[in-house]
Amino acid sequence: MLNRVEPLKNELKALEVEANENRRKNEEMLSVIAGLERSIARYKEEYAILISQAQAIKADLAAVETKVSLFVVEFGMIIFERCRSVFFCILGSLTYHKLKLCL
Repeated sequence: MLNRVEPLKNELKALEVEANENRRKNEEMLSVIAGLERSIARYKEEYAILISQAQAIKADLAAVETKVSLFVVEFGMIIFERCRSVFFCILGSLTYHKLKLCL
């Protein structure tokens, strides 16, 4: 009878050792999982901040594009007015010289 019990005791002891090892590994895995969950939560917060910053940059870019467009239009109008005044100045000068020649 003892001959049959001894191998079973040894097997039980080996199973207990294996169970303890599995518990230890389980605790390690739970710790790793908890760390990963904390990292994911931190990355989500950082991502939200980055998205917010990107949206702010897009809004700034849109404002700058609007200002540049207005500047280009105003600059074009200034150039047009300058060309028109030069044209009429030249035209007036030519007309004056023509009249002078005719008199």
